[in-house]
Amino acid sequence: MRTDGELRFLRISARFQKTVAASTAILLLGWLVLSGNLLASQISMLAERSSVAAMLADAQRTYRGAVRRQKSAEALANDLEARQRALEAVAAEHFDLPGASLTAPSAAVSTNRQNSPEARLKTLEQRQTAFIRQVDLLASARMRRAERTMASLGLDPIKLAGSGEGTGGPYVPGIGVGDDLLRLAETIEKLERLERALLSIPSFMPAEGGRLSSGYGLRRDPFHRRAAMHQGQDFSGPHRSDIRAAAAGTVIRSGWWGGYGRIVIVDHGRGIRTRYAHLAETSVRRGDTVARGETIGAMGSTGRSTGTHLHFEVRIDGKPVNPRPFLEASDHVLEIQDRAGERRQEQADAG
Repeated sequence: MRTDGELRFLRISARFQKTVAASTAILLLGWLVLSGNLLASQISMLAERSSVAAMLADAQRTYRGAVRRQKSAEALANDLEARQRALEAVAAEHFDLPGASLTAPSAAVSTNRQNSPEARLKTLEQRQTAFIRQVDLLASARMRRAERTMASLGLDPIKLAGSGEGTGGPYVPGIGVGDDLLRLAETIEKLERLERALLSIPSFMPAEGGRLSSGYGLRRDPFHRRAAMHQGQDFSGPHRSDIRAAAAGTVIRSGWWGGYGRIVIVDHGRGIRTRYAHLAETSVRRGDTVARGETIGAMGSTGRSTGTHLHFEVRIDGKPVNPRPFLEASDHVLEIQDRAGERRQEQADAG
């Protein structure tokens, strides 16, 4: 170093230099360690933030899933309650009693809205399972009763109530319909076919107040006085008294027909037809639809007849059968036919 023209020398020993170098190195190393720690801390903080964000995202997804499940359970509970109302409507329509009377009171169908959807679902499922079982038992019992009634009349239930009628339509999935409900629907469908077939049975007395004057079967012919087969029943009564349809159906003939004189033939479907002969006059025409008990003519003595009376026949697939069991049909047949008449009247009043 030069000071006031005088040159001076500052001697730094090797030891001092090593000490300074070592101190510098230590400081540098400390700075590097500190910087590393700060960097690691920042990385750790970023990782923690990322983990927290992931946890928050998971929590949000879990919450949204829970909300969806809650809404789904609520919707399912509402669907089940709607199905319960539909089941009660089925019971009311087919069994003439409130559906809810089969199980608990109707007010219990809509369970307490303050309950959780899961609790509502459990209650509804239990009630509907019991409900379907009871309705199925009632439908099956009525079906067996209809089959016994047909068999007692010499009719084949399978043939008379067969499912040969055409069916179809666009496919619409029955969402939420279980096997139990599907089986019940099939049972009720079969019951409806059987009871519709019972409506075809001619059980209404065609000559009101008429007296049986000749039965079905072998007898002496009133004209030739020889053995002959009488294919119907004769009912005597006042001249021009009302003749009524023994069951609902369609008139396929009305007018004069040989030895029958004036006649009305009614087709009741399923191969069942009735003939009303020797009429003084007819009050229906071919193609008319008649109800059970509706007046279709007046008693007379036209055609091959010895006096005022009604000749009444029942034919199954064209073959004559004894009308007596049909006219003496069980209360079951009359019950079904009366109920159908009441429903038609209700529909007509509503229309």
